[in-house]
Amino acid sequence: MDLCLKEIIHNFTTNELLFYLDNLNLQLDQEDIEILKRSKISGPNFLHLNKEDLLRINLELGPAITLSVFISKINAGTVQQEDLIPCIMRMKRPYSEYF
Repeated sequence: MDLCLKEIIHNFTTNELLFYLDNLNLQLDQEDIEILKRSKISGPNFLHLNKEDLLRINLELGPAITLSVFISKINAGTVQQEDLIPCIMRMKRPYSEYF
């Protein structure tokens, strides 16, 4: 599977990004997802966030650290594709244009 996760996420709307994050095993709850939704975070915005940004939009410290580490891995290209396969398979049908 030739997957450039950064490019895929960059094209996500807010709803697509939230669906994606909600289907990963990042231990985010609905309150965390709702905070991102209220902040209108889309794919391009998401890739530029850091821990301080996430805390500023009122995410708790745990989810802020989790997301900032995940964002850093995406930007560095070090996310393991095997870790994403279950999530991608759930998303493949609604977002097949990206795969």
